Amino acid sequence: MAFKIGDIVFFTLPGSTGEGMFIGRLRASPADLVLVIGKQVVELADMYCTPTKRGLPAEGESWRRDYLKQGPGSLV
Repeated sequence: MAFKIGDIVFFTLPGSTGEGMFIGRLRASPADLVLVIGKQVVELADMYCTPTKRGLPAEGESWRRDYLKQGPGSLV
């Protein structure tokens, strides 16, 4: 599924559902999304995620830059 930086993503896991902001895909495992949930960054398989048709592109870019400072080249 195609996601854009800053897209709000709905996820469903066994025992948990919620929303997070998409900031990229892991270079080492492109099937895994990197999401910001609250103030935490998590990695989640894309099969658990669907887009919500909402987004915050500028905030997503900011989170992405911060993430890449800690792990340059880690996102696709």
